[in-house]
Amino acid sequence: MFLAVALACRLGRAEPPVATLLYPLDGAELPAGQEVEVQSVSLSPDGVDWVELWVNGAQVNVQSAGRQEKFTALQRWTPPAPGVYRLEVKAVDANNVASEPSAVTVTVSSTPPSSICTF
Repeated sequence: MFLAVALACRLGRAEPPVATLLYPLDGAELPAGQEVEVQSVSLSPDGVDWVELWVNGAQVNVQSAGRQEKFTALQRWTPPAPGVYRLEVKAVDANNVASEPSAVTVTVSSTPPSSICTF
């Protein structure tokens, strides 16, 4: 009987989705005014419904995921000015359960990063 109760309790709990921010990397330096494609992957056995992009605590983008179990999001963001920004992605599944945020901190500069030529 204990097993039946334990299983019933577990069935009522939805496992939250998992979101992982892949790009940009933590500590990256980005140029102001240049669009960045924020890449993330989210997983949920119940299906990912959408993925949110947050910058410094404000939601800036939502991408529908069509309830896929594994979803790769590409969300565009343009840094408005030089400074330090915290980027977060959160996934929400078909049961309206949100993931823990996956976050990075980036520094936006007024000059583009120098490129290295290797001829």
